[in-house]
Amino acid sequence: YFGFFLFEISLHNYNINSNKDIRIILKSKINNIKFDTRNRLEIYKDLKKENKDVTLTFAPWNLISNNGITVEGKELFPLAGVSKSETIYCNESGKYNNYKSDRYGFNNPDKIWDANNIEWGLIGDSFTHGACVDNKYNLAEKISFYSNKPSLNLGYSANGPLIEFATIIEYLMLKKPKKVLFFYNEGNDLNDLNNELSSPLLKKYLDKNFNQNLKNSTNQILINKGLRELINQKYNKKSKYTLKQKLKLMKIRLNYFDNKTNTTKIESKIPKYTIPDEFKKILIDSSNLINSYNGKFYFIYLPDYWSLKNDIKNKENYYNRNEVVNLVKSINIEVIDIYDLFRQQKDTLSLFPFKEYGHYNADGYDLIAKYIVNKISKLENNK
Repeated sequence: YFGFFLFEISLHNYNINSNKDIRIILKSKINNIKFDTRNRLEIYKDLKKENKDVTLTFAPWNLISNNGITVEGKELFPLAGVSKSETIYCNESGKYNNYKSDRYGFNNPDKIWDANNIEWGLIGDSFTHGACVDNKYNLAEKISFYSNKPSLNLGYSANGPLIEFATIIEYLMLKKPKKVLFFYNEGNDLNDLNNELSSPLLKKYLDKNFNQNLKNSTNQILINKGLRELINQKYNKKSKYTLKQKLKLMKIRLNYFDNKTNTTKIESKIPKYTIPDEFKKILIDSSNLINSYNGKFYFIYLPDYWSLKNDIKNKENYYNRNEVVNLVKSINIEVIDIYDLFRQQKDTLSLFPFKEYGHYNADGYDLIAKYIVNKISKLENNK
């Protein structure tokens, strides 16, 4: 028991919740990489001592079950985070990436909203948002670097196609970038869409002319207030595990005995989702909006860790890949397939932090950005 108890304490001290966490800690030690093992609660409390206005990313996905937030009697559905605040995001490579959010809560320098002739508009989820790398390595920054043209990053963690469509209506149409990149995450976008369709407020975006007017500064003030309250409720609390729970070896029991959904099962059986009719409508309506001001709309297919790992041994149609790509092509939207690009690399999994499940690392984002800029340049020159 004493041996197990020491192991339990170690799991707590290093915030280890799975075998993946253990592997990452060991790999960071072997490669002499300093790894910040604090969880989001700990780093949030530490940074709040220095800056009372520091905040955390808070995915709009969390608000679907409540159909948004109600602040001072007004119902709103935020599409991003708290605005103009130092924001803590995530850590997969060793350190947390923090950024100063813009006036609407996205991961941009705020001055981008005062710029004219923006070349690139990026729509997507956490991969577009910039998880979990320093800003200089994220997709928007690298695309700007390779093209020497400004990018507007409108991605946010866990956003699915319906929230992304709403983002186009509420925010992207304010600046009308010349080229719009719609990043599709094969691992969860269809599942996210099915969840988003359960929100009556979000479904209103499928009707013509619906708009929450989120650009209004008063609405943003209400959003900031509502999100900060939710973040404080979630993170301003004591540690989840008490001494009594530690003595009962709760982490060991939960992660190594009681948890039936293990990595092996996830890896061996990649799910296929139902493609709702609304997915096609969202893509058509998005493309029409971009075309209405003579912009160009591109669908970027992003591969998931598990399909790439399995595909090394056996190529299959993971995550409805063929159906999705064929659907997009059938409505005359240009597809840029990052899946094939990744498969061409000698060591595909090296594009993920420590070769473990998660987001892409700096090399992965760099490869994608360079490929997109070159690919679109060739497409437009040929036309």
